[in-house]
Parts: sequence; C-alpha cells; structure tokens
Amino acid sequence: MVVYNYAGVSTNVLIGYEDTAYGTAATADKNIGFVQSLNMTDRNSLERVHAVGARNAQALVPKIYEVTGSVDVVYQNGRLLAYAVGTDEDAEVTDPDYSHTLAEADALSSFTLKASHDAAADLVRTYTGCVVNSIRLSGDMNSPLKMSADLLAQSLTVATSGAGTYTPDTTQVPAPQFGSFKIGAEAGEEAILQVQNFEFTLNNNIEMVGAVGNRLRRAAVPKTRTYDFRLSAALTTDSGASTQDSMEQLQILLGSTTPQSSLTEKSVIIEYDNGVAGGSGQRKLTADFDGFLYDEATVNTPVEGIVTIDLSGMAKSLDTVKIICIDDVATDYITAD
Repeated sequence: MVVYNYAGVSTNVLIGYEDTAYGTAATADKNIGFVQSLNMTDRNSLERVHAVGARNAQALVPKIYEVTGSVDVVYQNGRLLAYAVGTDEDAEVTDPDYSHTLAEADALSSFTLKASHDAAADLVRTYTGCVVNSIRLSGDMNSPLKMSADLLAQSLTVATSGAGTYTPDTTQVPAPQFGSFKIGAEAGEEAILQVQNFEFTLNNNIEMVGAVGNRLRRAAVPKTRTYDFRLSAALTTDSGASTQDSMEQLQILLGSTTPQSSLTEKSVIIEYDNGVAGGSGQRKLTADFDGFLYDEATVNTPVEGIVTIDLSGMAKSLDTVKIICIDDVATDYITAD
C-alpha cells in the first residue's frame, strides 16, 4: 500500500461563479490571490438519541449538513470582495490593466470552491453553494495588503481526479509604503498620520435556510449589512492642514473638544497600490465609505515606547465612488467566462 501526503505547496484554491441554481457546481478555475491558508469544516450535526431503559445512546441521527470555513490571502484582485459586496459592475479595459467597480447588491451570488491537493494521486475537495459571510481587509506598516473571508457553503464532493491548475501572478502586490487611510468631509478626505495598522470588516450576516425533507441548505439569505473599522496610530498633533492628526480624530469622536449630542458623519477612503503607474502592471484598491463615525478611542501610554491611539468606528454604506480594483483580470469578477 502506498500512502500519499499533501503539503500546502502542492495545493491550489480556485473558485467559479454558480450561474444556475444555488449549489449547482460550476467550473472553478479563477484565482482569489496568494492564498495563505484555507480551513474548511464539514459537520453532520449529529444528535444522540437516548431512550428509557438504557444508559448508552440508541441512535446517532445526522441532521442538517453544515459547511463553514475561512480563507486568508495576500491581496491580488478583488474577486472575493466582489462576492461579498454583491456585484462587479464592469471591467473597464485599460490593457494590460483593468478597472473593476464593485457595488452593493441586496442579493449575493454563490460560487464553487475547489481545493486541489496534488501528488502522485490527487485529492480534490469541491464545495458548492459557497457565499462570503464576512470579509476583512487589513494592513500594517510591515505587511502587504491582506484579505480574509469567512465562508458558508451548502455541500462537499470529494474525488481523486479533476484537480485544477493555477500559475500564480508574480506582479508586485500592494505594499504598505503605498497605502493610506483617509477621513474627512466628502471630497476633502485627508490621510491620518502615522497609522500603524488598520482593519475593515464587511459582515453580510447571512442565514443559511434549511427545509424539512432536505439535509442540505436550500438558500443563503443575506440580512443586515455592516461596515466596521479598527485602526491604531501613533498619537500625534500637526499644525498642517493637509493631514489628519490624532487630536482631530478625538474631535471627530466627540463632535468637538467635548462630547456633543449631535455628531458630524465623515467619509473614509482606504487606498493601497503597488507603486506602479497604470498601464504597466498596476495593482490598486480604493474603497470609499459614507456615513462614518468613530465609536471608541483608547489612548495607550506606556512607560517605554510611543503613545498610541486605538480607534474603532462604523460606516453606513459605500459611497458613490464605491470600491475600485485595478488588476489584470480582463472579465467581470462574477462571471462564468
């Protein structure tokens, strides 16, 4: 008997748009970025049935089949982000780069995810009815732009054939020296000084709907959508008018120099690119949010080291600029092509 083991370097993760009924397998051949980890959990939701007259369980009953998971990537394109937001309006051609505009939608598309473990004998796991329950963009001063998604799915098929193939895009990824987190009035946003790290999370609050007579979920229904933000910055004051310092962040939190009963909502823009001009391998993400307010601020004062401020806030929605991704994907992100 020959035993095969598999490693991350012999694994690829690809997805494909399910353009027919929910959970109907699609061809999974689209990349989602430099995958760092994929963790999927399959659950039979077993129930032990006991009975009077016996201490041991008399039956083990499988109920609704559940699939949950998470995937972490270094950002290359906005394909996963499009499935989380709702739609990719178009892929504007500026060959060899393409601009994708992601817009909010009430209905979310599902996709098939294929994890192919390749060796002398393949092990292929194909998840159908996948949706993005929540997605996070994060960056810090020492790391490229990263993206993490929490997934829900309907079903799993395992096989020893049908492994997908993928050649990674080796173009430089968006880097911290070309990133910014901006805040301010609409069309007047300014970069916050000395941001150490940030995190933005979109949560779709999806409910998986089951039905009597079926083990598999019949639908994935998005409920309320939320946008949450966290960032840490060095505590600063700045006499200049072209940037946002920590004093100004505290005033946004309070509404003035003391707590106010009415707060003025702001616009927030996250921008990251790879330092390459358009038309020659540019990779860029611009995310524009409306109706933003800070909810909490913590000033950290250590005996040694710099004083920092941790801020958390929320936005109502995407702004009219929406989310724009520039990469080498020539077709819409959500497409069967």
